[in-house]
Amino acid sequence: MIDAHLFGQTFYTRFGMQKEIVGSKTYQDLGECYLVNPNYPEPARDDFVGCDIVTEADMHDILSKQPEYIVKYKERQKRETEYKIQLELQEKKRKEEEAMLEKEYDLYGFLDGNTPMQCGKIQMVLQKKFVYRIHKSDEDTECCDMVQRSYMSRKNFVIHQLRNGYMPKCENGKYMLCKMIDKARGYVYYITKTEYDFGMYLLDNGILEKV
Repeated sequence: MIDAHLFGQTFYTRFGMQKEIVGSKTYQDLGECYLVNPNYPEPARDDFVGCDIVTEADMHDILSKQPEYIVKYKERQKRETEYKIQLELQEKKRKEEEAMLEKEYDLYGFLDGNTPMQCGKIQMVLQKKFVYRIHKSDEDTECCDMVQRSYMSRKNFVIHQLRNGYMPKCENGKYMLCKMIDKARGYVYYITKTEYDFGMYLLDNGILEKV
């Protein structure tokens, strides 16, 4: 005879799951069985759809092994929590990478008015990366300037050098970023026309200060 006093009681299975006894039902081949809601703590529906069927003998066996099953439940909860944290960290990393990529491809309106094909070509030029030899000059002495190697895109190189006082220049069909340290010292980086146009755009529109 099914023990109706167990209705509403929660228990743990050997698979580390938490369930609730929500009622009973008689089956021709099994007799009267417990109906177990697998979606605890959500309440079972009136029609018991989605409930498991547990015979009386199996239920008593399960209840007798609760200490062992509780340990398995806690281990399962720990694994699920760790997995959830891992997914959250992966999602956070993905969003950070998307934000960085979006920032990298942001040209601050430089592409406005261009066709999709032109925009693709401009991005291809400005997003290409190189190892640049960045000169750090010592304006107070005549000693050799320091050189730092930096791996960056053409876009970021133009921005970096403009901030360091370099100016875009076009001379005899050649495009450059130039900076004079003194009458005897100066640096010149040869660049593409796209880089030159981008640098002029940043300066002419006062965008450099906002980047």
